[in-house]
Amino acid sequence: MPTAENDCSKNSRFLTDASDGTFSDGRIKGQIDTTELDEASGLAASRRHPGFLYSINDHGGLPRLYVISTSTARVVAVLTVAAASNGDWEDLAVGPCPGGGSCIYIGDIGDAGHKPNNVIYRVREPDDVTKDQIVPLESTLKYTWSEQDAETLMVDREGNVFLISKVHNGKHPKLTKVPSSAWDQPIAVNLHSILTVPGLHSSKNDPVAGDISPLGTEMLIKIRKHLFYWNMADGNVERALQGKGTEVSYLPEVRGEAVAWAADGSGYYTLSEGIHEPLYFYARM
Repeated sequence: MPTAENDCSKNSRFLTDASDGTFSDGRIKGQIDTTELDEASGLAASRRHPGFLYSINDHGGLPRLYVISTSTARVVAVLTVAAASNGDWEDLAVGPCPGGGSCIYIGDIGDAGHKPNNVIYRVREPDDVTKDQIVPLESTLKYTWSEQDAETLMVDREGNVFLISKVHNGKHPKLTKVPSSAWDQPIAVNLHSILTVPGLHSSKNDPVAGDISPLGTEMLIKIRKHLFYWNMADGNVERALQGKGTEVSYLPEVRGEAVAWAADGSGYYTLSEGIHEPLYFYARM
């Protein structure tokens, strides 16, 4: 049975350590204390505010970011994204803003209602994440892609966004890249699949989440009941995904659709959809 664990986020040595992909079993940090966050479809660690995660609801909820304490799993604030809508928010990530700073990238990339919005929102991390507030949009990107449904959005250290399609009937997912230079276009950006991902074969509707480490040298991608890890010292996502990942520790959740690296790289968190679900932490060993 999982047990509570002290937060590892203050151990900064992990930011420079290489990894062999070995992590502890999951430990419960706490349980989500609000029924409002009941379809958690993404998770990302704040880079500006150590000790906090962002999460989102999917399937047409309100355009809100939920700020979660990594030590208690309590939702400490709700950030409403101005001028945004939630058709089917499926994943989010924290990465660099153009010109410096830290941004939250939110993917309205699912196909709820069979009418995909194909939108990525970008907002700057606010100065204070411990109070409810409205946060302005920094930028919006609309795109077209041959793959209708995606639930995995990742951002590398250069601000490039990667989407991985969700597949059906046992096929392999596709990878596409949104260059950091593609934002602020007057029309939708036409994306092309750059890779069929060989190491993510599944008979279910996968993958459901992913995240690139803060240093940009490690990657996690989640399918329903398993979690896979890639060490990519050169930061090249496409090259890494040409090979198979290593399966790492994961305690299967009822409907787990969220994974995030800790802000200091000391491990990763997972969270399931549902009411009062536990937040798990897996420490690097």
